[in-house]
Formats: sequence, C-alpha cells, structure tokens
Amino acid sequence: LVRQDEETFLLDQLGKFRASGGQVVRIAVGEGFAADLMQNGLAPLAANHPHLRFRINIAGTEEIQRQVVEGDADLGIAYNPVPMEATRAVALARQPLCGVVPVHSPLAERRSVRLAEMLDHPFAILDARHGIRALVARAAGDLGLALRPQVETSSIAALIRYVGAGIGGSFLPRFSVSIQAERGEVAIVELDEESLRHVSAHLMVRA
Repeated sequence: LVRQDEETFLLDQLGKFRASGGQVVRIAVGEGFAADLMQNGLAPLAANHPHLRFRINIAGTEEIQRQVVEGDADLGIAYNPVPMEATRAVALARQPLCGVVPVHSPLAERRSVRLAEMLDHPFAILDARHGIRALVARAAGDLGLALRPQVETSSIAALIRYVGAGIGGSFLPRFSVSIQAERGEVAIVELDEESLRHVSAHLMVRA
C-alpha cells in the first residue's frame, strides 16, 4: 500500500493491542505484498512498538476477505477485492496491473502494450482464487477475447520464474515484481487498457 500512509493506518487499527503486550496481530496478505509489508509496514512498527507480535498468513484475495469477515485476521491486504458490506477499506492505493514479459521479448522494448497483444503470446496467470484472474478475464471479455493461459498457478513466485525463464508473459502489479525487474530478470510494460489502470490495493478490516 501507500508507503507513507501504511504505518499510520496500521497504528490506528492496532491501537487496541498497545495496552496488552504480547498479543498477536493477525494479518492476511496477498503474496505480492509480503516483501513490501515487511520492509515498509512491519519494519517501522516493530521498531516503534516492540511489544507487538504478528502472524502473517499468505492467501488469495477471496481467502483474505473470508479471514477478515470471520475474525480469523485482524487486518487484510488484498489486490482488487470485490466490495463487501462485511469489510471496510481503511486505505486504498492505486496499483495498475502491468504486463510482465521476458527481457528478450519484442514487447519488452515497448512502453505500453494492448491486452490483446499480451494474450497473443504464451502467458501464465494466477488462478481464480486471486483478484487478478477476474480482472484480466473481465477486461478480455470486454474485448471479445477468451483467456487461454499456458499455466495457471496460485504462486506469484512461480509466475515470475515462468517469465524469467523466457517461456511467456504474465500479469502483476509493478510492486510485486519490481525487484526482479531492477535485476534485469524480467521486463515490466504498462497495459493500455483503461480498466486495468484503475485498480487498487486495499487495507481492510471487518466492518
């Protein structure tokens, strides 16, 4: 989520834990957020509030929402969740969906590509438990296109390996793959589809 606001919102929501040292704060989070959460969310919290302890559960979007609704998680961080009356977003951050392609792909030289072009090449995608799958399927449907992925998986790490191996492309928000892009292992290109640009990451609690 937005780095400058993440700690503030977390502290607001975790205020009830401050007086009871040693209580565990349960956070359900999408895999793509894990690294950023550790560095930009939990790092300052741990330094300023050492009495807090955390349990981090990596899950897909639907499972994150379920855990928040049923009280199995105190906080949820998810990408493009379906709005629910039972949850409340306390922070939103715009995170457009991007194309991730092999560094030697012709698409890697482009600043932006159309979704139809990405779908013309082999690609891997997260499975139906993740918000990204529904997002891409909806955008493709609006164009009269069907999704025919070469690989479906529940693992973002597997998607990045797939692209890094030069097999095909994938779809992820920039923050999920920025480290690999900086290393030159994959290339990130913007998707020239309006619906894929206006996507947000949500920090949510039970309503």
